[in-house]
Amino acid sequence: AGRAAHLLPLLSAVRLGRLPLDVLAKKVAANAVVQKHLGGNAEWQAMVNSALAYVGSTREQKAKMESPQTRERLGSKGRFLAVLGGRRGASAGPVRRCWLLDRIGWEWTE
Repeated sequence: AGRAAHLLPLLSAVRLGRLPLDVLAKKVAANAVVQKHLGGNAEWQAMVNSALAYVGSTREQKAKMESPQTRERLGSKGRFLAVLGGRRGASAGPVRRCWLLDRIGWEWTE
């Protein structure tokens, strides 16, 4: 219950508009957790609907609809890649670390 309040801000950081339409419709919008919130929350509905509208638009329409959820990440073209936390294998405990990959020398820094 405590995590639910953080789910919308977290999902808002995802570039939903960059996903292929089939992934957005069949995986994201159809997900049980997303469906639970879509029914009663206008912010969730607006987020998913705007992503679906963007993905299904022409190039000209997309230029007018650009938002933080549709822009390409600058870091995707950059030198460094940051990896934050997660889970390792079948372990139930979270990994609380951050790694940085230098794509020029292919060196990892923790």
